Amino acid sequence: MSTRIQANEADKQSGDQEPRVRVCCTAALVWCLLAVAAQGQILYGSITGNVTDPSGAAVAGARVEATNVLTGV
Repeated sequence: MSTRIQANEADKQSGDQEPRVRVCCTAALVWCLLAVAAQGQILYGSITGNVTDPSGAAVAGARVEATNVLTGV
């Protein structure tokens, strides 16, 4: 029984840094994954093109509106 207690005490002393290292490595990995995911989030955009009538002629002064079909915005 005393051998088991001594082994557990030795493990605790030698492994004091291990949980901190795991937490730091996990946090670094999560941070890197979030940074990659955040690159896809863009706050601006543009729409280009030509407005034409059914015969293919350009429509001067046409107003174009983009609406999110889910939110109506």
